[in-house]
Amino acid sequence: MAGAELANPRPHPYTSLPTELIIKILGIVGTYWHGIKSPLADCALVSRTWNTLCRPHMFYTVTLYSNTVLKRLSFLHFQAAHLCKYIRAVYFRADAAEIIVAKAEWFPECFARLTNLHKLRLFSCANGPLPAASLAAFAAPQLRRLLIDGWQFAGVYDLLSLFPPSLEELQLESIKFDRSPNNVTSRALELKAPRIPGIRLEALRNLEIHHGFESIFATPHLIECPNLACLFVICWQKGPTHLPPWLPTSLPELVLSSGPDSAIPHFGALRPVLVTLSICSYDATPYLDFFTWARDCINRLPDPRAIRALTIDISGYRPPRGTLPRTLRLRDVLSIPLLPPGK
Repeated sequence: MAGAELANPRPHPYTSLPTELIIKILGIVGTYWHGIKSPLADCALVSRTWNTLCRPHMFYTVTLYSNTVLKRLSFLHFQAAHLCKYIRAVYFRADAAEIIVAKAEWFPECFARLTNLHKLRLFSCANGPLPAASLAAFAAPQLRRLLIDGWQFAGVYDLLSLFPPSLEELQLESIKFDRSPNNVTSRALELKAPRIPGIRLEALRNLEIHHGFESIFATPHLIECPNLACLFVICWQKGPTHLPPWLPTSLPELVLSSGPDSAIPHFGALRPVLVTLSICSYDATPYLDFFTWARDCINRLPDPRAIRALTIDISGYRPPRGTLPRTLRLRDVLSIPLLPPGK
C-alpha cells in the first residue's frame, strides 16, 4: 500500500488548482504588492505552470534607476529577450535615460522590442536635452500613457516626437527648453514661426499640465486633440498664466489645482461643463478667501453659466487667530454671488 502511494503521489494542492483560479490569485498578489517587494518570485517556483503565469505580473512594470539601468536592460537585450513582450510600463528615474543613451549603442534595438509597452515615465533629465536621434528610441508605437517630468528639450519638435498617435493620457510636468546660448537662436526662430507644424492626437482623452507653462505651448495648433475629455492643471504661479490656445473649446471637464494667493490663469475660450477647483493653502488663510478665489476663477471663464457641476475641494485650511467662527464664514460664503450683478 505504501509502495502504491509512493508510485502515485498526490499532487500538491497549489499545483492542482484550476488555471483560471491561479491567474486570479496571481493578479491579486501582483496588484497588492505593487511598488514593494513582491512574493511573485517565490510563486514562480511552485511549478512550471505557475512560472509561466507569473511572468506577465513579474515583468509588467520595470523601474530603471541610474545604478541599475545598464544591468537590467542589458539582461533583457542579451539574455532574456523573450521577456520583453510582458513589459507594459517602464519608469526611467533620475538620470537613467541619459546613462543608457550615452553608454549603450544597443539601446534603440532593445527598447524597440517592447512591443506591448503602454506606459512610459521619463523622470529628471537635468544635464541638458538629449539629441533628437536619441529621443527617437523612446517613441513606443503602442504607447497609451506618457508622463514626462523634469526633462529638457532642444525645441518643440523634439517634444512632439515622443507623442505617438495611440496616446490616451499625457502628463507634462516641469517641462523646460534649452536656454543655452547655442540654442537661443534656433528657439527664437521656432517661436517666431507663423505656424509650427503640430500633431493630431485623436486618441488623447486626459491631459495634465503641472507647474510652469513654457511660452512654446502658446503656439496655436501645436497639438490637435479633438476628443480631449479632461484637462488637469496645477498652477501655483504668482504672475499671469495662459492655458495653451490649442485646447478644444468644447472641453467637457476642467480640474484646476491652485492656492488662494496664486494667479488665476487665463482660460481662453474654454467652456467646460464639469469644473473642479482644488484649493490648498498651509498658511493662516481666512476661510472666505478660498471661496472668493473660487468665485473669481469661475468668473474668469468665458461662459460660467455653461457649468453643470461644480466641485470645490479645500485642503490645508488653518483658521487664523481672531477670525470669525467657521459657521459664520460659511454663511457669508453662501451670500457671494457667482456672477457680478448685470451678468
